[in-house]
Amino acid sequence: MRAIVQRVLSASVAIDGKVVGRCTHGLLLLVGIHRDDTEVEAKKLAEKVAKGKKPPQDPNSALLVVQASADARTSATGGAG
Repeated sequence: MRAIVQRVLSASVAIDGKVVGRCTHGLLLLVGIHRDDTEVEAKKLAEKVAKGKKPPQDPNSALLVVQASADARTSATGGAG
C-alpha cells in the first residue's frame, strides 16, 4: 500500500469525460492498494497521512483517488512478488 499526498490549488477526476470528484485549494491523496494489503496496513497508512499535511477546513479541500492496480510488487530479479 502506498500513498502520495500533494497540496494542490485544484484537482479533479474524470471518467469518460465526466468529472466525478474535485477539490479546490487543498490536498490530493493518491492511494495504491495491493490485494495482499491488510486492514492493519491500511490503518497505519491512514494514521501516517493524518499526521502529515493538514488541509484547510473547507469540505471541498481534499480529493481521495484510490487505484487498486497502482501498487505493483516486484522482486529484484524483475518477477512478480
